[in-house]
Amino acid sequence: MRFNNVRQKTISEEPDQTEYRICSACGGPITDKFLLEVSQSTWHTSCLRCCICQLLLDNEPSCFIRDQAIYCKADYAK
Repeated sequence: MRFNNVRQKTISEEPDQTEYRICSACGGPITDKFLLEVSQSTWHTSCLRCCICQLLLDNEPSCFIRDQAIYCKADYAK
């Protein structure tokens, strides 16, 4: 089982950042005030979702990864 914390950061926590981070889900630049980090990847807050039920994981304390897919706790346990 691979458990990952969902960490929310503000972009301003990264001083002198000249390039935008790229969202692992949609491939777009993250220009929002907040981003999510999971397993060394970055996500828009609206893009981090369970691959089965599409639950938005931005307010969840954790998520799970299997074969590079993101799961909520309930779907990972199935």
